[in-house]
Parts: sequence; C-alpha cells; structure tokens
Amino acid sequence: MQLPRACAFLTLAVTAVPLTTLSAQQAPVVGMRPSDAARCAIVGAKVLVSPGVTLEKATILIRDGIIEAIGAEIATPAGYRVFDGAGKTVFAGFIESALVIDSTDAQSAALRAVGAHWNQNVTPEVSGTALIIPDATLESLRAQGFTIARLLPE
Repeated sequence: MQLPRACAFLTLAVTAVPLTTLSAQQAPVVGMRPSDAARCAIVGAKVLVSPGVTLEKATILIRDGIIEAIGAEIATPAGYRVFDGAGKTVFAGFIESALVIDSTDAQSAALRAVGAHWNQNVTPEVSGTALIIPDATLESLRAQGFTIARLLPE
C-alpha cells in the first residue's frame, strides 16, 4: 500500500522536528554560574547614622547586599538600579533572630476559651502583638543596636 505524498511529507516532518530541537539544546553549566553584581541605590532618603547624627537627602549605594557608600553628595554610578527614598527614613540595625518571650498567660487563657484546639500547642488566637515584652528587654535591645526581633513564645 502506498501512502499519499502529503502523508509521507507529514511523517518526514514530524520525525525531523525532534532531531532539530535536540541539536539546538545547550548543555547545562557545570559549576558556579557567572552573575552580575546586584547594584542598587536609594536616593533622597533621610539616613539616621547614629543617635544625633542625621543625613538629609542622602544616597545609599548597595552592591551584592553590602553597603558601599552613604552620603549626601554621592552621585549614583551607571548600572545601579535607583529607588526613590524621598520621604523615607533609613537607619541601620541588627535583627534579633530569637527573642523568647513569656506567653504562658495568653496561652492558658486561649486554652480555656470556647472553641480551643484539642492540641495545647496550637493557639492561633494568641497574637504576638498582644504579648507583653518588658521595657527593660526592649531598652537593652535598642542600646545594643537591635531594631527588629523575631518573637518566639515560650
């Protein structure tokens, strides 16, 4: 039985397409891939350098997550992504990654509430913003340069 010419051509085209796409693929890169340095500039922000030291309308140059320069008279180099900092305030600070706070009172109240979860460790109705952090703890953290904390209920 002889195939019509259109079917023979279609069969040839269907078998030839995968061969051409396979030859066009590139081998994966072995090892570290080269990448351009991530560069950004925050322009026109108010920068609190330290208590009592403020830079108005400053520029912050950041390259690969590291601050390169901060100043009021810094020009933004070519190749930097510019973010408008007008009306914004920037200040340096450490991040407290594990601030353990007492949550026993809030948890016990949540466990006595109507609709409490059967597992005593599950208390979604307890809000971290409602937990009390002693002022002495907050002042100590601020004095050490911490500006944000991740709360871990006890």
